[in-house]
Amino acid sequence: MTGGSPRHRFEDRGLIARALSRVFQRTQQDADHSYTLRVSYLEIYNDRLIDILAPDVSSLGTGNALKDLASRRKLADKGRAGPHHGARVQRGACV
Repeated sequence: MTGGSPRHRFEDRGLIARALSRVFQRTQQDADHSYTLRVSYLEIYNDRLIDILAPDVSSLGTGNALKDLASRRKLADKGRAGPHHGARVQRGACV
């Protein structure tokens, strides 16, 4: 438990995991359309841009690179068929 709200626990799934689950639920319920989902999960820490979902959790740049995020093409492509892969990646990348 944290010192905050008694209803908040670290064991609960976070906002990103819940949002991704909902997106996958909605796309699976829609049999009339085909979807391709791509996810990047970025962290800015100590003036470094890091793609959390990249296999090697490598830095994408520092300083001025942060200003030109749209041109950074090293982001890991995580277009997957279901939510289970994203959950495994999230558990593996969390420290």
